[in-house]
Amino acid sequence: MKKNLLSVSLLTSSGKYVVFGPTDVKVYSNLKITSPPPMEGRRLESVYVMSAQDAYVDKVRENEIADLWHVRLDHVSYHKLKVMMQKSMAKGLPQVETCDNIVCA
Repeated sequence: MKKNLLSVSLLTSSGKYVVFGPTDVKVYSNLKITSPPPMEGRRLESVYVMSAQDAYVDKVRENEIADLWHVRLDHVSYHKLKVMMQKSMAKGLPQVETCDNIVCA
């Protein structure tokens, strides 16, 4: 995996506001838009792209669990998730406990 994914629902759950426009995306700490947003990106075709330096991943991953990453990575098997962590195949993927015998419904 060459790109990190940012969860909009995780941002909004942490109290941030995400504003999507026709050509860009901005993340604000509150609804008072008086200064430049702490995070912003641009639209490339049907995907919004943000720089890794601006990404909120390091600030919101403190309590990550394997189930959350399982869902974020399109329901990858827990065994493959464990391999991805062991081989550092995804930038930003924390080392979390996984159970290989779990089957996703």
